[in-house]
Amino acid sequence: MAPGHSEAITDKVFGSWSLVCSQHCTLSQATALDPAGRNVVMGVSVYFPREGNKAKIDIRITPDAIEKDGIGIKVDAHPSLRLSMSKCDIRVCLASGFLDEPLLKQMKSGTLAKVAFFRKSQKQILFPLSLVGFQKAFSDLEREHHRQPS
Repeated sequence: MAPGHSEAITDKVFGSWSLVCSQHCTLSQATALDPAGRNVVMGVSVYFPREGNKAKIDIRITPDAIEKDGIGIKVDAHPSLRLSMSKCDIRVCLASGFLDEPLLKQMKSGTLAKVAFFRKSQKQILFPLSLVGFQKAFSDLEREHHRQPS
């Protein structure tokens, strides 16, 4: 970056979702905090990879999740869908995949998703994911993605 040149950053809030753009745009929601309120224990990001026109979703959860079980996502009264864990390390487990049309359509029209996974203690954890504002936020994300040079 040349001296004196500042990078443009766009930050918009759509209900429960934030759209942040610098060189690349991402929708995100930090959905759950630990009991002390200091650490995010689940965060969700939706973005378009630099190459391609299919959105991806990343769900970051606590590192004590059972990696092989993946996570379940259920939007309103729709059947639940599975997402495999991409990796787990000492800080976080990451479930990542393309936001396929059935899930995307459900998220755009839905009000609440539930994300479920099992901890190593065999206890099932269920986190709410608000979809308030997701449709408008995703439309803006798509618009920004198509405006950005390849």
